[in-house]
Amino acid sequence: VGENLGFFADLHGLDRASAKALIEDLLARTGLAEFRGRRAGQLSGGMMQKLALACALVSRPSVMFLDEPTTGVDPASRRAFWQLLDQVRAEGVGIGYATANMDEAERCDRVGLLVDGRFALQGSPLDLIREAGGALFEVSGRGVRAKRADVRAIDNVRMVLPVGEALKVWLEDARAGLAFHAGLERLSPGLSVRRLRPTLHDVALRAHAGLAALGRGEVRR
Repeated sequence: VGENLGFFADLHGLDRASAKALIEDLLARTGLAEFRGRRAGQLSGGMMQKLALACALVSRPSVMFLDEPTTGVDPASRRAFWQLLDQVRAEGVGIGYATANMDEAERCDRVGLLVDGRFALQGSPLDLIREAGGALFEVSGRGVRAKRADVRAIDNVRMVLPVGEALKVWLEDARAGLAFHAGLERLSPGLSVRRLRPTLHDVALRAHAGLAALGRGEVRR
């Protein structure tokens, strides 16, 4: 660990005094101080990512690009890694962050959702959720997944996504909730319905499924 940081300090031309002070600071901030003599290959996944981040910070960058840095990392290490990133951001470092984890994406200032290599949506997480439009409901009950096509045929339903044993249903018009409830009652009286507050994960699924359906000519307008 210590040798890796020393190598990057040499690579960026830091003098001995500056390198020592910076390395001590990075070891303390990343929680790696007690592991300075350990081989990098013997670190856990989370600690390895912290070391990689510390090495990148040796050059005092103004911008960093991170490609799915928490993949395969346990939840506790992921949380610690993000706390470290928050410190870096607070110091004015811009971070470009690629992730398939929408919980992580919600922590970013601005998000671009990629579908088939192209931006489907762009904006702050809150704006993307607000601008999704319509209304999202969860429909559950015995055999509900087998009724997906019938639920999709109810007026004002734009999209139906199976999630676990339930269905998530997007309505085109948020004011059509009562009519949707009535349609479900006619379809199957035993189904349960509750309205959901969409998350960025829901918005991403809708964007992906919507573009896929558009390509197949399945989106109702």
